[in-house]
Parts: sequence; structure tokens; C-alpha cells
Amino acid sequence: MANYYGASKVQELGTRLMHCESNQPRVIGNTRVIAVVGNGLYKVAPDVTDAADYAEFFNSYSRGNWLTFKLYTLSPSHLEKCPDEGREDDD
Repeated sequence: MANYYGASKVQELGTRLMHCESNQPRVIGNTRVIAVVGNGLYKVAPDVTDAADYAEFFNSYSRGNWLTFKLYTLSPSHLEKCPDEGREDDD
């Protein structure tokens, strides 16, 4: 099960990956991949570094359960500044 982080902080501090594909992006070292997914009402930011977590959220997005699927990379030190604050209003 994925860990969750504050979506707005992830968007503020993370580096956006431009392409979201069915194949999980490769990461170097201890960098984490965080998806900011939204359904039009709220957004959440799960850690999808694990292949199974990535597949679960990407497939859910592909089925239309999520309207947006944006990927960000963050170092563990930046993630410490992104505590989970629950569901946030979707932009």
C-alpha cells in the first residue's frame, strides 16, 4: 500500500515528469516517484515508486477513476516537508 503525501507541497517541491505511461519511470538512487491524482473534486499524492503501486494508480487513471495523473520526483529530504494532509481540493 502506498504512502501518501501533501499534494500541494509535492507540486511545489517536486520535479515534474512530463510523460505518464503505463511503464513506470526509472529512478536513480533513493529518489521517490509521487503521483498527484485528481478526480475533479479532490487530489491526493501517493508514492508510486513501487511498481505494483504505480500500476494500480495508472490503471485506475486509465479506467477513468482519476481525471489527472501527474508524476513528480522528490528526494527523501523534500518528502519530509510534504506531510499528508488528506484530500485537497482539486485545481
